[in-house]
Amino acid sequence: MRFPNACLAAAILTMCAGCGGGGASSNLQPPAAATPLAIDTSNATRVAGLAPGLGEAILAIGQFAADEVATFRRPGAGLSVVSTCPNGGVMTVTLIDRDGDGLAGPGDQVTALARDCAVPVLADVVNGTMTVDLIVAADIPAGGLRATVALGSGLSFGATPATSAGLVALGSLQIDRLSDDLQIDLRVRSTAADDLRLIVPAGATSTATESVKQFDLRKILDYATARSTVTLAYRYESDLLGGSITVSTPMPLLANLNTFPEVGRIDAAGVNGSRVVLRPNFVTASSMFTSALDANGDAIAERTDSLSWTDSTSGYLWWDGTTALSWSGGDQVISPRSFSTIDFFASLNFDWKTSTTTPFRLQFSRPLADTTPALFARLIDAGNPSGLDPTFVDIATTVERHGALLLVRPTLPLRHGHNYFLQLSADNINFNSAVTVQDAIGNASSNFSWPSMFKTPDTLHAIASADAPLLLTAADAIQLSGQASVGTPKPIASYRWTQLSGVPLTFATPNAANTRLTWGVPVPTVVADAVVRLTVTDASGDTDSVQLTVRAGNSAGSAHVLYFRSAAGDYIGQGRTEVYVDQDLSYSDMLSTPSYYSGYHQGLPVWWTLQLATGDGSPLHVGAYEDAIRAPFRGNQNGIDFSGSGRGCNQTVGRFDVLEIATNGAGALTKLAVDFEQHCESPTAPALLGSYRFNSSIALRR
Repeated sequence: MRFPNACLAAAILTMCAGCGGGGASSNLQPPAAATPLAIDTSNATRVAGLAPGLGEAILAIGQFAADEVATFRRPGAGLSVVSTCPNGGVMTVTLIDRDGDGLAGPGDQVTALARDCAVPVLADVVNGTMTVDLIVAADIPAGGLRATVALGSGLSFGATPATSAGLVALGSLQIDRLSDDLQIDLRVRSTAADDLRLIVPAGATSTATESVKQFDLRKILDYATARSTVTLAYRYESDLLGGSITVSTPMPLLANLNTFPEVGRIDAAGVNGSRVVLRPNFVTASSMFTSALDANGDAIAERTDSLSWTDSTSGYLWWDGTTALSWSGGDQVISPRSFSTIDFFASLNFDWKTSTTTPFRLQFSRPLADTTPALFARLIDAGNPSGLDPTFVDIATTVERHGALLLVRPTLPLRHGHNYFLQLSADNINFNSAVTVQDAIGNASSNFSWPSMFKTPDTLHAIASADAPLLLTAADAIQLSGQASVGTPKPIASYRWTQLSGVPLTFATPNAANTRLTWGVPVPTVVADAVVRLTVTDASGDTDSVQLTVRAGNSAGSAHVLYFRSAAGDYIGQGRTEVYVDQDLSYSDMLSTPSYYSGYHQGLPVWWTLQLATGDGSPLHVGAYEDAIRAPFRGNQNGIDFSGSGRGCNQTVGRFDVLEIATNGAGALTKLAVDFEQHCESPTAPALLGSYRFNSSIALRR
């Protein structure tokens, strides 16, 4: 379990002692906690590890939210995008586009649903839903982002189907992000609505709730100076630690991009002036920092330790924001360079998803010397990896120089799936000789080609979406859309919808971007998963395909039908729409008493339980039952409880309608039709709407 790396999680989970718009403000000071911790030799190392690690974790959640919003910051992204995560999990990102412009903008909402998804910036496998509401405000600059981020029922870190225990983050936060070609400014703050809370396993059967309050964190990346500036301010209230600490940066952390901090200071303060002061140890060991304990507030260190940055952080605190993070499956996602005063290097970055004319970014580790002559660049198109297009083509560029950054703009759009070389020249004639580049403090480096070959992504993408997941009657229809498919630089020339499996279905216009999906011939008698495929072809003849799964068939032919539609953020249904029929589950329907129905529906790996009861003890009958609470604890109220697959509510609030019910002479249930609504823990929580039919022909409530 990592949050966002293994050592930080170990420090939180076990409190072990082995974890060795403008300029950034440095005076962010949260108020003191009501029960501050006495920091001493017994806990100083733990506090020193948590101080930067928790700050990084909060900033990383803000970056994660901004990254998911960016899914819809370009035309044609679609209203719902499903992608495979680096570890094979799934991320579904959905846009509620309130102004109808197809882009994520102020007033819109973006929801990200992670299912066992390795999220590189969070350095962990993540499950759960995050909702981002984009704020409308007059002071937000063009291209800026301001949003509130709600973690709903919680983002779980490190928990997988095989490992149920994991750290869970709940609560909300606000993000502000400004960006242009030369700078990114990310600020993550508390909201008035909620604190950030961490639910931590504290034993085999217990958990602890850790709180991060009144936080205000900021990270500025300035590419022209090749510098990152980080400020931290938050209060951490910890049951496991035994008190609270306040963390601040009297001096901002300053680092060259992708290297360890050079200067700065982090203070973690407790009671009676006790504190741990963290300072970079850049001169002698750049990957280390010093931790000085002042236990009595006299400004004299009782103990000084040397600790490793990588024991507390994954490097995101000073990551440059453009170099892609890759999932390694280990404790760390990136390995910051052990930077020295003579180290001088460059990296090449570009955002192909935004546009084929977006500039390539040649980022140096320090600003170039003022005496550096004009630099020219060209790209060589070396064709696609298959060797089917071996012709080498030179592409001229324009070069903008900004300190440590060269913005290289191709004069022609680049092609997807091709290998390219970027070469520099001092005279715009000879690109085949080494070019010596010097930084502002006199270090020099030369390379035949800055840097070596790179490959553009294959940006022909088939993207399919469905406005509904079910086809259960002859009157149902699903609108399929491939309109969001992306073909750059070659436009998409054709679309083709086909069916791969399932009951027969019909496409109204199988060769159009959008089509209507209905029952085919013969009329189905069962319900099953049906897989459909969209294939797109661009103007050059390249193709790409994507598959969608829908549940289709005749639910009226099943003796048992369990259906539910769960809103985003609902804990029980996890935001899904599901239907189960005879072949999916084994069904047990029982009237414990005439007033109490209990249904247990077992399958692998899922199971569901539905309990309904009257409040006055009278037999269940056709009618509406309002103000229902959790059935086993209902007292004299109506009762409802829908749970399953390891998820249940402590409290439920809801209602249900009995549409049909019948028993035999022995009092055993022979028919039941019921529609129900449930909210988990609170009347204002997201709703789960469901229907259950047992030997009933009454249509499902959809």
